[in-house]
Parts: sequence; C-alpha cells; structure tokens
Amino acid sequence: MTLTVVWYDKKVFNRENASYYDRFLVETPTCRFSDESKAVNFLKSSVQANLVISSGSAGQSFCAKIASVTSIYAVIIFCSDESRHRHWAAREPRITLVISSGWGEVQNEIDRLSSEYTKALFRERELQRLSRQISFPETLFSPGEQQQHSRPRYDVMLSYNHSYQSLVRELVGQLLESGVEVWVDYYKMAGNLKNSMHDGVRDSRVFVPFVCGAYCQSQSCMFEFRLAVAAKVVMAPVWIDGETLSPEVKDRVDRDLWIAVGGDDRSIEEQARTIKDSLLRTLLRAGR
Repeated sequence: MTLTVVWYDKKVFNRENASYYDRFLVETPTCRFSDESKAVNFLKSSVQANLVISSGSAGQSFCAKIASVTSIYAVIIFCSDESRHRHWAAREPRITLVISSGWGEVQNEIDRLSSEYTKALFRERELQRLSRQISFPETLFSPGEQQQHSRPRYDVMLSYNHSYQSLVRELVGQLLESGVEVWVDYYKMAGNLKNSMHDGVRDSRVFVPFVCGAYCQSQSCMFEFRLAVAAKVVMAPVWIDGETLSPEVKDRVDRDLWIAVGGDDRSIEEQARTIKDSLLRTLLRAGR
C-alpha cells in the first residue's frame, strides 16, 4: 500500500499543472479535483492514507474543511507566493511544505513522505509478526527490568494507531517545545524492532497509548501495550471519545489518568494541547 496523492486546485487541469502531472505523477496513484466539495467528500470517505496537495489561494479554506479528516497523512501547499501563505500554514500541523519555487521541491517532498510512510508500514508488519509470536510478553523482561530505571531517558513513550498520526505529530511538537523527552516510532525506532520497543518502554517514565477501537484490534499496538504492562510503566491513556475499548485495555489502566479527546469540533492543535497539559501534570506526579 502506498500514499495516494489527492491534488485539489481550481486550476488543476490547466496546461501548467497538467504538464506536472504528465511528467511526474502519471505513475503515482493520484486523484485530481477542481471542485472543493468533491475533494472534501473523497477524503472523508477514504479508507487509505492520502497526501494532499493544494494551492495557496484555496488551501486555507480547504484545510479548514478537512481538519478532522483522519485519512490525511500530510499536506503540501504549492503556491505562487510563499510569504503570503506561510503565516496561516504554520497553524496547520499536517502541512509539511509551503513552496513556490517549482515542482522539483514538491516532488522531493512527495518522495520523502512516501518513503517515510513505507517505512512506517514495514514497522507495522514487523510488529504484527512479533505480536503473533508472543501472546503476552512478560518474558521479554527480566525481574529486575520489570521495574523502571531510576533515571529513564524518556519522559513519555507514545503508542498509537496510524489513523491518529496527525494528532500525534502535533503533540510531539508541543511536548518537545515544553522540554519533554519523547519516544515515538518515527523519531526513535531503529534497528531491531523488538529491542527498540523494549528499550523505549523500559526507559520511559510514562506510557501513552492512544486507545480506540482500531488500537485494540491492532496486533502491533497491543504488543506495545502489553510490553508496557509487563514493565509496570505508569500509563496515561488518551481515549478517543466514543470509541469502544477491549476489556484488556480497560482493565489494565488507572482510570484516574485517562485523557479524553475527540467527539467535539476542537482543532488538532487544541486537542494536542489538552493532552500535553495533562501529561505535564502526570509527569510532575511521577517525579519528573
């Protein structure tokens, strides 16, 4: 599975943009829209991961309409005046590039994001393979390791289903700005996956699972969750409001540390701020 490019621009079919498509995107899964409502409806109904490209003139309104859509991996703004659009784009955590200097930079960003997404899928498959090998991984920790190190390297470890990638990325940025040391897969996972997860759980003060129905059904997510249970790490679950959780998840966490988000019209930035503030309080209680 690869990222699908969703390109919305009122002039997407003009001669210039058509030439970019013919030269660079003809072999890439791409859906082009000149009608905003059709682009929005496509993204809302999509079950795949999408990389959105939009113009600057239409981008701000378009991004506001797709703010709560979870199928979007990242957004690129391809415009004629970077300085005019960078201000509002800076408030949109899923926008990774604002560019006006030609398609070359856009293509480089598409290639980078596609590679990043492919690596994330590979990690997901490897975690699923590992989770099938071990039903409940207490045996991955020696008795001494089941207690936290006296001086963990990380304040929090984030565990999530990739449908909440945008929220996690925004949260990571806010936590780093607050001086919090974060372990998250795309930032810290490298080498042997089992050892990397083992070290992340063991060396974190607080384990933060983004628990939702998809999380509970994911073998790889539950593998990380069970590692944290086995290591006896403090858990501060982020509950996606309205989602049904499995008994295993509900029964193994401290209800006093639940962080509920979703179910309202708040932006991703506001939801991340709620989580960050709650985690800072949890870290203070944990003796950070």
